[in-house]
Amino acid sequence: MKPDFGNPLTRPRGEYSLKIEQVPGDDQVWVVWLLPSNEQLKSRGFALDETNASPCVIMTLDARNARFMIHPFYTAPNDDGSYTNKYTWLVGISFDWDDPTIPPDEHTVHSLVEAQPGEFIISLDYGLGIKQGYRSVMRALHDLTNEKVIYIGYGDATAGEFKVDRQKFSQICAEVKRIDSRAKKAENEVKDTTVFNALAEGAGKKARPFRLGRNEIRQLIQDFAADPDYRDPKAQKVLVTEIGKAARSIANQAPEATDKMVSDLQLSRLEGAVDEFRHRLGQNQSEPEWQKFFEADPFMLSFAFGYPIRLVNGQTYVGGRRIDGKGEKISDFLVKNSISSNAALIEIKKPSTPLLKPSPYRDRVFAPHDELAGGITQVLDQRYHFVSNFGQHLKDNEWWGENALADFDVDCVLIVGTMPQDKDQRRSFQLFRKNSHGVRIFTFDEVFRQLEQILGYLKSDGE
Repeated sequence: MKPDFGNPLTRPRGEYSLKIEQVPGDDQVWVVWLLPSNEQLKSRGFALDETNASPCVIMTLDARNARFMIHPFYTAPNDDGSYTNKYTWLVGISFDWDDPTIPPDEHTVHSLVEAQPGEFIISLDYGLGIKQGYRSVMRALHDLTNEKVIYIGYGDATAGEFKVDRQKFSQICAEVKRIDSRAKKAENEVKDTTVFNALAEGAGKKARPFRLGRNEIRQLIQDFAADPDYRDPKAQKVLVTEIGKAARSIANQAPEATDKMVSDLQLSRLEGAVDEFRHRLGQNQSEPEWQKFFEADPFMLSFAFGYPIRLVNGQTYVGGRRIDGKGEKISDFLVKNSISSNAALIEIKKPSTPLLKPSPYRDRVFAPHDELAGGITQVLDQRYHFVSNFGQHLKDNEWWGENALADFDVDCVLIVGTMPQDKDQRRSFQLFRKNSHGVRIFTFDEVFRQLEQILGYLKSDGE
């Protein structure tokens, strides 16, 4: 049974609410419920006096077995007020609860959130769960077990749990981090050599070879080419993985064939993105669903900028926390200029978000809708808090060296709505966004059309 959070209008602005409820008939187990803040509700289109925003269970506390379990979720509520589970195949992730405090209170909840392994998100504002860099661990667990609870700790697994030893888990994540570091170095080497060779002739220099890879995949390719039955999805995945491992050697020995393969793969990926984008435009999808779509293919967001970008993080805490720990501001995407490292914030709405008020303000002149004006103010407020707290962000996130991030002049982008069909409305919208200094405003169909045009150009260029 869901707890009563009271009248939403009486809650302080910007604060989420927590409720800790004892499981009926068991004085050793509690569940923790969360209801989003008024700001979050309003940003998703809920009136503050509505009751259809559904609280969700974010944690289960079991004093009997000295365990606490997190239930990771996407923090933005869906249109129906519900939340989306980050791991639909799991009930939760369980950890050891040292010295259980009975009965637990909000301080207990926040202490347990911070007691998770360092590879996990330690903020309710980000919906809990494993950090982005270690998602391969969760994918492996999904393939390895049918159990609905992952237990990371030092004790024995109980019924329905799959145990990962806490020390073993840390070792695995450390190796993943080392792999990411090595992959980044390899990526930089390939980029440097590619650019050098492209410019070498003009400078009167000889092209330099790539370093040869050490992994041979000749037999795998022969098997793949000779046996049609070998071309199943698993075999294709293995082939692509092995080709990736030996990329340098292949590129050095067969550069023209490699260029053709890379071009075909990129074209196929873009075709898939365009098809999925087209399908989503025809659906009434929520903001969290659009956020997940862009996060899966962040290259699409680059069309909103006049420079190459790199995704730094998805939903990102930018500041605003008060002394009581509440009022935090969350941006949908934090990206950076991949050359200057200057930061940019992106706010994603929905294609159905209205851009203009339905009735003209004056003859043939339409005023911006509250949703559009609110979105602009929202992303500008995020920038204000991000820049104000930038020094602390640098310290907390280690944004230097290869991961450098700068706040020279933080860009703001708002992707919202669909271009009006009426000529007068289009003119009003264009005049408004052209003079909305500090925020780049794009509609969903504009981003889609840019993707379509690039796809058409690449197809014609390859014919």
